[in-house]
Amino acid sequence: FLTAQRAMAQGNLGDAKVFALQLAANMATMEADQVAGRIAMIEAEIAQNSQAIATGEATVGEAEHRVQQLEEQVALCQREFGAKREQIAQLRDEAAAVEAAVEDLNRQIAELEARRNGELERLANYQTSLDDNLSEESRMQSELEALSEEESGSRENLDGARDHVLVLQQTGAAHASTLEAAQAELAVRRTAVADIENTIRQVGGGPAPEPVAEAQNAEEGQPGE
Repeated sequence: FLTAQRAMAQGNLGDAKVFALQLAANMATMEADQVAGRIAMIEAEIAQNSQAIATGEATVGEAEHRVQQLEEQVALCQREFGAKREQIAQLRDEAAAVEAAVEDLNRQIAELEARRNGELERLANYQTSLDDNLSEESRMQSELEALSEEESGSRENLDGARDHVLVLQQTGAAHASTLEAAQAELAVRRTAVADIENTIRQVGGGPAPEPVAEAQNAEEGQPGE
């Protein structure tokens, strides 16, 4: 540009024109280069953008697939959640029923414990009574054994006494038989004496002799010895 001005100042219009045209060409080239640079940049940006769009579309596809999967999972989870809520409701009902049954069992257990305590008290009373009766039984057994021993001894004494009485009875029977025979003999002897005395009275006409009476008294005393 300074060269063209200098040529015009020197009056060299041709050179000035050439210099001006060169300057314009240079400027146009620079501008073309700038535009080409911008085009290259734009093309690079377009390519980059296309790549980004492809990547974004792929990402969108993946996201859509993921969303679809998540929608299916959400639907499945909702169904499972609903089923779980129904299960929870059923479990709550069953838990309430079990809790009621447990409360009823607790009431029954309390009643049974009360009955058990009462029965334990009765058992203790029966055990005390049983111990007392066992002690009484032991005492009675000892007494019974003593009485049995005494009874055995008494039976032995009774058997001995019965044997002694039997011997005495046998002896008494023998004595009675002897007495009966002696009395019969005495009666015979007295009859004989009476006959003799009668004969003496008839023959002598007087009382019987004294020795006969003494002999009769002696005969009467013989069975008693």
